[in-house]
Amino acid sequence: KKVAEEIGARHLVAPVDELAEAGMQQNPVDRCYRCKKLLFTKLIEKAAEYGISMILEGTNAEDLNGYRPGFWRYGNWGSTVLWCSLDLQEEVRAWAEELGLSVSNRPAMPCLATRFPYGTTLSYGEMRKAEQGEEYLRGLGLYNVRLRIYGDLVRIEADPEAFPILEARRLEIVQTLKMIGYRYITLDLEGFRSGSMDIGITNAYNERAVQKEER
Repeated sequence: KKVAEEIGARHLVAPVDELAEAGMQQNPVDRCYRCKKLLFTKLIEKAAEYGISMILEGTNAEDLNGYRPGFWRYGNWGSTVLWCSLDLQEEVRAWAEELGLSVSNRPAMPCLATRFPYGTTLSYGEMRKAEQGEEYLRGLGLYNVRLRIYGDLVRIEADPEAFPILEARRLEIVQTLKMIGYRYITLDLEGFRSGSMDIGITNAYNERAVQKEER
């Protein structure tokens, strides 16, 4: 909404309930595919209301190297959705900074469902807790940070260069995260890495899941 105001674009909201409408309550391995299918179904309906013939979906090319089931089967939406795989992340950030946009240096912010293991029962309340914890840690000066949630245990992933901040503020961090609702607070010594919850999940496994869901 803020960026739309900055560039003078019209901003519309199409409300969705991903957990209920996309069947994501149990955080299935094809979660991202289910979500994308719901979102584009809703967007195509909304676009039709306004006489819009094309929807653009922008994706960083490097994101396609990992486990990204949400980008599979995009042909299901026909020619209405144009998928743009962009290998221009640094250029886009530079252009955004030149234009004075507030998000020019914003870190990646994937779906909060990625903070939980597959098969975990998801709720908006638990995801908001994870979001609250990450916002607090970014406020301490951390850039890339994720809270990986296992019930009442939380595993902090952060850039290794930020470890001194975590050590210096250790007691404060423990107290704050416990106040949010976690009992055990741990630091992942391997540091931040995208897709750490996808270890052991293969694209072939997800392909079978998508085929089963479509049947």
